[in-house]
Amino acid sequence: EDTVFDIASLTKPVATATSIMILRERGIIKFSDNVGQYLPAFACDGKEEAKIEHLLTHASGLPAYTSAAELAEEFGTPCPDKVVEKICSLKAMSEPGKDFRYSCLGYITLARIIEIVSGQRIDRFAAENIFEPLKMQRTAYKQPESWSNNIAATQVVKGRLLRGTVHDPLAQLMDGVSGNAGVFSTADDL
Repeated sequence: EDTVFDIASLTKPVATATSIMILRERGIIKFSDNVGQYLPAFACDGKEEAKIEHLLTHASGLPAYTSAAELAEEFGTPCPDKVVEKICSLKAMSEPGKDFRYSCLGYITLARIIEIVSGQRIDRFAAENIFEPLKMQRTAYKQPESWSNNIAATQVVKGRLLRGTVHDPLAQLMDGVSGNAGVFSTADDL
């Protein structure tokens, strides 16, 4: 119960969607807001009518993922602004609201919207508005060193045991603070 795990895509509902819901509840955003209202560069190539609700429900028209390796090769790592620029430049695969396509890219975009409207990166916003109020004392994006003995390893990458570093390649490019992955937590906290 107290082992800290990379909760991977559970970051989407635990941190990102919950943060968006808090911002909506406070009247700061609406689900019907166009994504381009917050990220003007996003509103191109068939994504002009994409709304926050489309990002939340995986119906924005965005692809599921993009090549983290290509971005890392071109821009180095981390390169969070370049990841967001890449997402904004992508052509929609379908009309927003038409097709369901599970998309990490939509949740990375939501995290940037959270940052724009709150003035805080998602790690800080989620800590102050979700994790701390709910007394989730072993849940965070960037874990303190004191947790290191209780963090479960995820896999071996290039001969190195990955422990305490987010597994998802795009979240790594986002410096471990992303809308699609990056939260570490325990079963007890969840």
